Amino acid sequence: MAEEIVKLANLNETLEDEVKVVPELTKKMREIDHKYNAVLQMYGEKAEEVTELRLDIQEIKEMYRQQIEDLLKKTLTVIEGVVLLLMMVL
Repeated sequence: MAEEIVKLANLNETLEDEVKVVPELTKKMREIDHKYNAVLQMYGEKAEEVTELRLDIQEIKEMYRQQIEDLLKKTLTVIEGVVLLLMMVL
């Protein structure tokens, strides 16, 4: 019986020590949760920014393609005009 009392006393002491740590662990968990949510929000903002930048790049590519096509058409028109003039002169 005395042995069982000693075991229970030791167990009680261990549990009391563990209970003392709970508030500190709870505080740390809240801090980590707060940091996690902040990082998650920043990640979401960066992901949205990347999506917007990709769309911007796509628009810029399309504008460059259109400019190149327009320049090629103008160049072709000028060349055709020069060829016609040369044919008229010769």
